[in-house]
Amino acid sequence: MARPALPLAVATGVGTFAWYALPGAVASRPARAVAKTALAAGVTGVYALTRPRTEATNGPDRVDELLHEANAHPVQALAIATAGVGAGAAITALGERAMYRWGERRRAAGRRWPFGVPALLAAVVATVGVLADPPRA
Repeated sequence: MARPALPLAVATGVGTFAWYALPGAVASRPARAVAKTALAAGVTGVYALTRPRTEATNGPDRVDELLHEANAHPVQALAIATAGVGAGAAITALGERAMYRWGERRRAAGRRWPFGVPALLAAVVATVGVLADPPRA
């Protein structure tokens, strides 16, 4: 039985908002790092508690097939994995920097809640994303 995605969507939205609004509330980079670590752990914990549960099944699944192919072609698998992780990390870093710069430009312009408005937009997108495609077991 699949659980509704609403608790995870709410946790994701709140966590995303807090993540991107944090520079407006916490000036210290080390303190922000601690707070962001706690946020990531909290949202991960909510996911673990709310994710859909299914009965275990025997037999191969897609992960088994991928592992078999990776073992058969380890050099190619390593190259693909390295490229995928590298691209994902680069895109994430660019997005994080863009969000921070947007907040900084808003602060320099004297806008209210310079990091809060971009954070709210990101939170809405994250929440809608979870509701549109809820996690499956």
